[in-house]
Amino acid sequence: VGDDGEPTRNPVCRAVLEFIGGGSRGADIRSRFEGSPFGWSRDAVDGALQVLLVAGIIRAHDERGRVVNPGELERKAVGKALFKVEAPGPTTAQRIQIRKLFQKVGCLARPNEELMMVPQFLEKMGELAARAGGEAPKPAEPDTSKLNEIRRTGGNEQLLSLFGCRDELDGAIDQWTDLAARIEANWPNWTALQELLRHAGSLKAAEEARGQAEVIKRQRMLLSEPDLVKPLLKSLEDAIRSDFCLQQKRYSDELQERMNELNADLDWQQLNEEKRASILKDCDIIQAPRPALGTFEELVAALKRYPLVGWGDRIDALSGRFARAREMAARAVEPQMQTVHIPRRTLKSEQDINAWVKEVSDQLKIALNKGPVVIR
Repeated sequence: VGDDGEPTRNPVCRAVLEFIGGGSRGADIRSRFEGSPFGWSRDAVDGALQVLLVAGIIRAHDERGRVVNPGELERKAVGKALFKVEAPGPTTAQRIQIRKLFQKVGCLARPNEELMMVPQFLEKMGELAARAGGEAPKPAEPDTSKLNEIRRTGGNEQLLSLFGCRDELDGAIDQWTDLAARIEANWPNWTALQELLRHAGSLKAAEEARGQAEVIKRQRMLLSEPDLVKPLLKSLEDAIRSDFCLQQKRYSDELQERMNELNADLDWQQLNEEKRASILKDCDIIQAPRPALGTFEELVAALKRYPLVGWGDRIDALSGRFARAREMAARAVEPQMQTVHIPRRTLKSEQDINAWVKEVSDQLKIALNKGPVVIR
């Protein structure tokens, strides 16, 4: 409307401000000035309200009592909003202190624009608090009730509330920043410990580590001094690496023993190297896997490919694989070779033994009439 003066000196704004007094609903303000004796347009009334809001002279609350920023007040919500005259604003010196507080969390506000920066500052503080605690064994999240109190205020009252607790918030920023940095430094060791525990199975060292880890988690001792997680992780890592090597040796020893037996087999001796290699490959008879185990990452990769709980089955499977290799060698030498499966029995007496021996003998004699026999 071409008025460049202070909003409180504009006759329309001044009249609206006087009517608001201790607080008025937008619908009542509209009704007052759109009716007799004023007869103003709704654009004039809403425009005056918006000018007063932007100037920080009044503030608006939604139906739930929450402060609404001027840029967020939609026109369709003006009628339901409650408008109140704003308290006197902070001094220039106070505003400087508020801006310094904002700067500690990376919020840069220009002079007289501190109120616009409050939501971003509170959001940053909430994020910092979330990083300073959380799920066990992290410390519990710090108390943010003061931030919630500030959120429930608005306008100059909000700025003055910030100024009033600036020292408390300043200390919280330092404390929460330190906690967040320590959590970020220690958390990888905790996740690594959990990773190893998932692969450790029933290893005795793992059972002990699980007990200690549960205490650390229950008592939220991630940041304890001295560090409890790092030595526990190192101890478990060494134990798992040692057990992995032990299982490798057990497999290698069993493999070598059975390989010696196979090399002594007469049928196997008649085969050339190419045929032997082919049979070993078909029977999945391989040397013990020897993946790199030097670093934590290499150890975890090895455990994923060769789980500790699978080594027993891998060793037990050698018996069947070598039996199949001998059978394949026998068939290669004698193509007419038959496989005879010896019946399994529970023998409780000498009579049971004699009966079983006779049954097996008869079975083998019948099979021999048809050609060479290999027993399984």
